[in-house]
Amino acid sequence: MILSPKTIDILTNFSSINPSMKLDWDGSIGVISKQGSILAVADVPERYPFPWYINDVPQMIGAIKLLDPVNSKAETRADHVVFSQPGSRIIYRFTEASLIKSVENKNNKLNNIYAAAQFPWQKIQQIIKGANTLRNTHIEFTCEDNVIVLKSYTENNSAANMFFVEIDPDEDQFDLSDFVSCRVKLEYFNLIKVDYILRFAKNCIYLENSHEPVKYWIGKEKEKNRRKGKERKRVK
Repeated sequence: MILSPKTIDILTNFSSINPSMKLDWDGSIGVISKQGSILAVADVPERYPFPWYINDVPQMIGAIKLLDPVNSKAETRADHVVFSQPGSRIIYRFTEASLIKSVENKNNKLNNIYAAAQFPWQKIQQIIKGANTLRNTHIEFTCEDNVIVLKSYTENNSAANMFFVEIDPDEDQFDLSDFVSCRVKLEYFNLIKVDYILRFAKNCIYLENSHEPVKYWIGKEKEKNRRKGKERKRVK
């Protein structure tokens, strides 16, 4: 077997963040979006002696699926990998390392966490479904009456319909009086389908599963200045 079904699922999900990635095979793999707004890391069982610099991960997965998953194997070289099974093989060449935006720090630790909550997949699925039904583009997190509220909305459209979902915060560890509302793009919620612990930090939200080896850092949208700028004085 070249890659386990779980690794295939992880790579398929990660390729929605960025189809190009460096696969280190040191026990973890990571991907960062082209804009740098979302980072994902997962642990995998595979070990290979050379990293794979893949420009099109979905294409690579398609190539692997051409082979028998039980009797196939991978032999890595510095600039390519050979996927083979009895009677056939695929030479899959790596792209230039300089063209890949790789994850340098896979153990990125958050500072200044001010709130946390259990975020079950059922709730994530609910807010995604509601937002898609109403054609919303963003999710906003707020705190109301000691409950964290997720609101789907459409940016720059005050007349848009909205969908609301509530999740219970972890009040034992964090003071909700310090909660700062934040917004993220709906498209960033394309996640592996498991339950998460959701944590809020200054510039991002962090999702981690305690049983599945997957983590996401999602950058918050910057607050736009809604105040009108001061009128410039006319030069006489």
